[in-house]
Amino acid sequence: RGRYNRKWIGFRSFMAVVDGLAELGYLQLTPGHWDATEGENRQSRMLATPKLVALLAKAQITFEDVKEALPRETILLKNHDKRLMEYDDTNETNRMRDFLIGYNEFLSKTDIALPLEYADGVNFLSKSHYRVFNEESFDRNGRFYGTWWQGVPGSVRKHILINGNETVSLDYSAMNFHLAYSEAGLDYWEYSKEPPYSLVEFPEVFLPLIKSCAVIAFNASSGTSAKFAVEK
Repeated sequence: RGRYNRKWIGFRSFMAVVDGLAELGYLQLTPGHWDATEGENRQSRMLATPKLVALLAKAQITFEDVKEALPRETILLKNHDKRLMEYDDTNETNRMRDFLIGYNEFLSKTDIALPLEYADGVNFLSKSHYRVFNEESFDRNGRFYGTWWQGVPGSVRKHILINGNETVSLDYSAMNFHLAYSEAGLDYWEYSKEPPYSLVEFPEVFLPLIKSCAVIAFNASSGTSAKFAVEK
């Protein structure tokens, strides 16, 4: 309940509906699982059966009819345990929310698609952004999430069409380094002529590992968590 569940739909109520539809033959359920040996985590999945598809077709219900009754919260705040927490709105949170509402409305009117050969398994209804802040502070993170194009591999993303037009994905080299220097009011290239990830004492084969370690170091909350992430 609260700002994150304005429809007041609880987990038990939702699962009762899902289980009921499955028992009536409208849904095919595949339970999720966690394989500690392989480190594989699969979410539970559900698939509409031909019986449900036929019922929706008879009622002339299409994807365009499936919309949220109320706009979801787009500014999310998590506590130190990574759990969503309530907060009091400020001029800044209202400003960020108003911007996202407008931008999401723009996205809803834009045709963002993939050729059929790359569209398998993609939920094209996920076309709106939300932002996530952490550690009980709106000064921590604030990354944008929610759209389907953020979740597809780069090999698929390069085939995205916007209003039928082909797109180009630009690659910004060493973005974390340059943002850090800019935050300090500095220009990286005034201090070094070598690419940020280059370490002369290591062969080039180690470059992917060096990049991964650097990105982890920039985003980790402590040296211990960075060490753990690298080892993992």
